[in-house]
Amino acid sequence: MASPISFQGNYEGQTCQHKGNILEVEKNNTLKYNYWSSFSGLKNKPESYAIVTYKLEKKNNAQIVFTCKQEGFANEAGKCHSENGLKIMLDQIKEIAEI
Repeated sequence: MASPISFQGNYEGQTCQHKGNILEVEKNNTLKYNYWSSFSGLKNKPESYAIVTYKLEKKNNAQIVFTCKQEGFANEAGKCHSENGLKIMLDQIKEIAEI
């Protein structure tokens, strides 16, 4: 059974809400979830959900490779919006990881 997940906040003065379900968790390795975004312009129904997968992979006993994959965009504008947000998120993850 999938566990619910939600994200909310403000973006350029607008309240946004993203909600979905955790689909897969593998400790210290994988987090996969689907989500629907209030910005998508689509109705909140299963076929409107995108899928996000985060993976960590240990290389050469010292290096960790982080991979983020997102699929199922509603349209090209949604893809661009997510890609812009992804850059900010990855910069924040890098900053935290290097502390």
